[in-house]
Amino acid sequence: MADEPKDEPKELDPFGRPIDNFGIGQKADGTLNIFPMSELPRLNAERNALEKASLEDIKDIMKGGVMSPEELGARLLARGAGANVPKDEDDEADVSDLKDGDKEAVLAIPDFQTLMLPVLRSAAAGEVRISDVVEKLADEFHLTAEERSHLLPSGKQTTFANRVHWAKSYLGKAGLVELTKRAHFRITDKGREVLAAPPERIDIKFLSRFPSFQKFREVSSDTESGEVAPSRAGDISPTLTPDEVMRDAHRELNEALADELIQRIRSGTPAFFESLVVRLLVAMGYGGSVGNVSKALVGGTGDGGVDGVIDQDALGLDRIYVQAKRYAEGNTVSAGAIRDFFGSLDRFKATKGLFVTASSFSKSARDTAGQLSKRIVLIDGDQLTYLMIQHGVGCRVEETLHIKKLDEEFFE
Repeated sequence: MADEPKDEPKELDPFGRPIDNFGIGQKADGTLNIFPMSELPRLNAERNALEKASLEDIKDIMKGGVMSPEELGARLLARGAGANVPKDEDDEADVSDLKDGDKEAVLAIPDFQTLMLPVLRSAAAGEVRISDVVEKLADEFHLTAEERSHLLPSGKQTTFANRVHWAKSYLGKAGLVELTKRAHFRITDKGREVLAAPPERIDIKFLSRFPSFQKFREVSSDTESGEVAPSRAGDISPTLTPDEVMRDAHRELNEALADELIQRIRSGTPAFFESLVVRLLVAMGYGGSVGNVSKALVGGTGDGGVDGVIDQDALGLDRIYVQAKRYAEGNTVSAGAIRDFFGSLDRFKATKGLFVTASSFSKSARDTAGQLSKRIVLIDGDQLTYLMIQHGVGCRVEETLHIKKLDEEFFE
């Protein structure tokens, strides 16, 4: 019987270990450390966690006693896990329903709050594409191929990309970044001020110092009971049923979508805004088909103060005259603009009109519209985005969730 081939002898280190299976690094205290190469990704991740940790996190972990920098980095890495969707500071990841391999992948991916500061820094030089930011940050966090490709339950987006998008979205709510065009964003002057004296970490607590973010996070009151009801899916209350929690999450997603819609509207041209308003009216059942949009638009020189005329019914028995003003945020429509539109309606012998703006109406403007003899409906930016979402204008269905209940007839 022939002898079995033997492995070629390998060069050993002074401790008798194969050199090609080990690496040599330097510890935080300056001493050398010999480690297996298989542990290199973990060691890099621990070092990265230690470098990016906030002082509060370090103090909290150190309450357990004195520990080496390596042990501190390991605990920070284990603590940095997040969930697939944005959560508040006290929320923990729920991975109980994941397979073992998926749990490991999710826990190694930075949570969306950890990504906020890196996302802001990625836009420091100017406008960036969100997909490029995802790739850049994946490299900075040394994500493995498995971690980069790990998908959400919907299977339509990777977990890491989802968290980068949410980090960018929350930065936008605080006014630190703004959307420019499709899949692009840039840092704002307020964001540059933050980077001029950067904090150790940007999270929900840090963003809460900005008024625009406070407004986004504020809760609505129940006028009948006087109790405060959560306005976000992250504020899960034991008094809410599962379907109520889901509806809260749906409302938060729509609020985020509405914010993105109004930003895109305000960055567009006046002509685009006029076309958008007419398309919305067509989607709501006025004016026939989308093919009639160009005929409905009359805005321009000599338009008589009217941007669009659309049939109220399919037969054209009555018409709605439209005024569309793409004002910037804070530039409210005054009572004078309402009176001017009223005069335009009078010249056309119209009995009703629709005034739409991307901003808002002053109190005097609303009072004036209610006192005039012609019916003038006012739609501000908030109501406009609500109607766009409701009628699928400028947005599309990404995922549909089906809620099932017991079929009593089946068991009868």
